[in-house]
Amino acid sequence: MLYQLKAVCQQTAKAIAKSYAKIVAGIGQGLSKPAGRFLAWSSTLVGAGGTGPDRSPVRTETPPTRGRPTVMPIIRAELERCAREGNLETEQAQQMRVLRSWFVAQYPGDRRTPKFKTLTRKLGGVYNALKDELK
Repeated sequence: MLYQLKAVCQQTAKAIAKSYAKIVAGIGQGLSKPAGRFLAWSSTLVGAGGTGPDRSPVRTETPPTRGRPTVMPIIRAELERCAREGNLETEQAQQMRVLRSWFVAQYPGDRRTPKFKTLTRKLGGVYNALKDELK
């Protein structure tokens, strides 16, 4: 196919070959997705001394899946840990506030911090089930 493109437009063929080389290099380094998608999921920081971009390690708590990344598994695990230790709040609203403040303290500056209403909708049923188990 590249041979056919060279006959049509040599510049386009070079651009495609360059993109393909980047994708192959990324996959060769252990990435399962092209580098552009990987950077969209992980954070990009300036390296020490301003030398350039430095990819921070991807969090192991939230495996990359299709769609927008979520932190709900991390917060749900913390809710379950609180239930195991018997530290659940008496009211669901208060527990969601505690979880949100815990997440903000553990992951400062994370742009994926869920709002109170999101936590209540997503984890309200889990909280009720855990509360019923403790009775």
